[in-house]
Amino acid sequence: MLQPRKAVFVKLLVVLIGACVGCSIGWAAPNLLPNPGFEQGERGAAPADWSGQGITEDVTGSVRLSAKAYRGSYSMQVECRESTGIYAAFCHPIAVSDTEGAELAFTCYYRTEGEPLPELTFVTFAEDFLVREWKTPALQTESYLMPDTRKWRLGSWRFEYLPGTRQVIVLFRLNGEGRLYVDDACLTRYPPEVSCSIESPGLVSGLPARRQCVLRLTNNTDTARQVRVTVTPLTGKRVFKSFSKRITLARRASSVVKLDYTLNYNQSCELQVTVTDDKSDAVLDCRQAHVPGLLAATIREPAFRGSILSSLPGNDIVVAGYVNATEELRQAVSLNAELVGTGIKASVENGRIELAADRSFTITLPGANILTGKYKVRLRGQVKQFEDIVELPVSRIPAGPSEVGTDSQGRLWVQGQPVFPRGIFGAMQPPDLAPIAAAGFNLAVVPSRRASSLLMKQAQQAGLGVLVSGNSVDSEFWGRQEERLGDFTSLVGWYQPAENERLSKIPPAIARAFYDKVTEASPYHPMVTAVRSAAAVSAYADAGDIMAVWISPRAGTDDRLIPYMVDRAVQAMAPRPVWVVIDLSGLSWYSPGGKADNSSVHRPTAAHLRAMTYLALMRGAKGLLYYSYYLPYYRGRPEFYIRRDAPKLWEELKRINSELRWLAPVVTEGRRTVLPPLAGGIVQLTQFEVGGARYLMAANVSDQEVVATFPTPGPASALNVLFEDRTLAPAGPGTFADHFAPHAVHVYLAQ
Repeated sequence: MLQPRKAVFVKLLVVLIGACVGCSIGWAAPNLLPNPGFEQGERGAAPADWSGQGITEDVTGSVRLSAKAYRGSYSMQVECRESTGIYAAFCHPIAVSDTEGAELAFTCYYRTEGEPLPELTFVTFAEDFLVREWKTPALQTESYLMPDTRKWRLGSWRFEYLPGTRQVIVLFRLNGEGRLYVDDACLTRYPPEVSCSIESPGLVSGLPARRQCVLRLTNNTDTARQVRVTVTPLTGKRVFKSFSKRITLARRASSVVKLDYTLNYNQSCELQVTVTDDKSDAVLDCRQAHVPGLLAATIREPAFRGSILSSLPGNDIVVAGYVNATEELRQAVSLNAELVGTGIKASVENGRIELAADRSFTITLPGANILTGKYKVRLRGQVKQFEDIVELPVSRIPAGPSEVGTDSQGRLWVQGQPVFPRGIFGAMQPPDLAPIAAAGFNLAVVPSRRASSLLMKQAQQAGLGVLVSGNSVDSEFWGRQEERLGDFTSLVGWYQPAENERLSKIPPAIARAFYDKVTEASPYHPMVTAVRSAAAVSAYADAGDIMAVWISPRAGTDDRLIPYMVDRAVQAMAPRPVWVVIDLSGLSWYSPGGKADNSSVHRPTAAHLRAMTYLALMRGAKGLLYYSYYLPYYRGRPEFYIRRDAPKLWEELKRINSELRWLAPVVTEGRRTVLPPLAGGIVQLTQFEVGGARYLMAANVSDQEVVATFPTPGPASALNVLFEDRTLAPAGPGTFADHFAPHAVHVYLAQ
C-alpha cells in the first residue's frame, strides 16, 4: 500500500487552506498542482509535495529531482527498475470541490528513457484523503497512456470528474523498466482563459500537399488577448514541420481561424494544435485530432467485422464516408468504387453511390452472389492527375456449425436469432447452469479453464449461451479455444479484459494486433473487450467487436458514473454494441497498493441494482452482465456465493430478467432519445419509440426521495406504469408527476 509521510500532508493542508496554489513557469491560468515546475526540493530527493511508491510487490524505483529539465533548473524523474513491476509518483491531494466547473485540463512536457510504458492517472475522492490516506475509498480512477518519446514532448489530457468530488490526486505510473522525466506540469479547470475547438483538422485545400485546419478560438476573459496558434502534424514517431499564426481576440469573443500547413493529399496523421499566449509563451490550450486523406470511409454493413454471415440479415455491402476537402476542391473530385475481383462497380451514374451536397457519400454494393472468400472495396477519388485510393476489407464467411455476430443496430444474433444478452459471471461447474437459467439469464460467463465439453453441452440443454473468459494476448490461446469449443452451438464468444483489477492496461497497439489475429482464428464468434475506466474507451474501441463497460457501485455516491461511462463507450463504438457489467459482489480487487481493498466498493441494494440496470439501458447498452454468481476466496478477498450471501439481490435479478424479456425489443429496436434530467439531475429520463408506441424510462440516480414533474415529448392522455399495475394521470397540461423512492425506477407506456 502507498504510505506517504503524514508530515508532508500536514504541510500540504496548509497550502490548500491558504487557497494559493503555485504556478509553474509558462502557464497563464491558475495552476492547481503543488510544485508544478519541480523547482522546490532537494536535489537527489523527491520534489516537494510529490511522493513515490511501488504499486506491485517487490518493485524498486525512485522519484527525484533531475537536472535534465525542459525549462528551469529541474524536472521530476520517475524510475522503475523492474520490467514487470509498476511504480508510481503522485502529488499530494488537491482540493477541487470549490473549483468552478467539473472538467480539468492537465498538460506537461515529458520524455522517456528505456521502456517505462508510462500512464497518467487521476484518482478522485469524495472524502478527505488525509484522514485514511490510501485506504480512502476512491470515487473515480481514470488512466491515460503516455506515448514513449525520446525528445521532450507536450502532452495534453482532459478529465471530467464526477459530482461529489472533493479531492484529486495525479499519478504518473510506470508499467515497465525505464525512466520518465516530467516538467512544467499544469492542472487547471476547463475551459481555460482561451479555449480551442477543432472544426476541421485537415481539409485538402491545394494539391498535392496543402491542408487547411479550421479552428474556433474563444476568449473566456474580460480582456483582449493576443495568442499564437501552432499546428503540428504527427505520424507515428515522425514530427512534421509546425505552422503558426498570431490571432487577436476581443474580450469574451469567439473567432473562426483557418491555418494552412503541409501534408500530402493522400496521407493521414494526428494533428496537435497548441494555443499559447503571444507574449509570455504560456500554454493556454492543447488539442489533438485525427486527419484523414482526401477520402475518409468505413464499412457500415456488414457491421460484424465487415463479414457476410449466412445467419445474419442482409447481404449488401454499405460504405459510408466523405470527401475531406475544401468546398471548391471537393466539387472537382470524381468518385467511384469497386468490389475487387468481382466486376461489381459503383458510381453516381449507376446509382450505387449516393452523393450529398456536402460530398458525404453512401456506397451500396450487392454481395448476395459473391463466393466465400476475402475481398476489398476499393474507392478512388480523383482530381486531375491526383488520385487517392482507399481499400476496405470485406469477406463472405462459409456457413459454420455455430455462428454469432452483431448487426448495424448493435443487436447480437445467435444461430440466426436476435438475442438481448442477460448474463452472469461465475459459473464454475455444470450444476451451476440450471439455477442460472431458471433465474432468467440466457448467458453464462465461464473461465476458459472451466469451459469443459460437458459444461458446453449442458449449457445448450439449459438454453444458455456461454461467453468464455480469459486473460491472454496470445492469439494461439484463443485459436485453441476455438478449435476446442467452436462447434458447440452454446458458444457465444470470448471475453478479454483490456485492464486488470489494478487498471494496468494491455498496450492498445498490442490489443489491436491481438484482436486482428483472433478474428482470423475465430471468424464466427465475437470478442468482448472489457474496460474499467472512461479513459480506456477510446483507446480500445478498435480492439474488439463488443465493449463491456465495468460499473462498480461506490459507497456514498450516486449513479452518474453510468451515464459518464456508457455515453463515451456508445459514441466510440457506434454502430458496434456496448454491454455493461455491474458488480453485485461488493468486492473490489483494485487498490492503488495492488492488494485487495474492499472499502471503495459496496454491495448494492435491490433497488440500487435495478436502477443501475435501467440506467445502462437508458444510455444505450445492448447487453448486461452481472458479477458474479460465485467468487472463490482470493488474496484476502472472501468467498462470495450470491444465493447464500445476497439472496435479496438474487431475487431482484429474477425480477429484472423477467422485465427485460418483455422489454428486449424496446431497447434493441426502439429509437432512443435521452431527455433532460429532472429534479436537478437526480432523475434521469429516456424515451424509446418502437412500432408506434412510446416508452419512458425514469431512474433516480441518488439515495434521496423525490417527486419529479416531467413533460411527455408527444401527446399522452395517461401513462401506464409497467410492472407496477397502476396508471398515471396528467398533473397538468402535457405534464406528469411521480414519486421516486431512493434509486427507484419507473417504466411508462404512453396511451
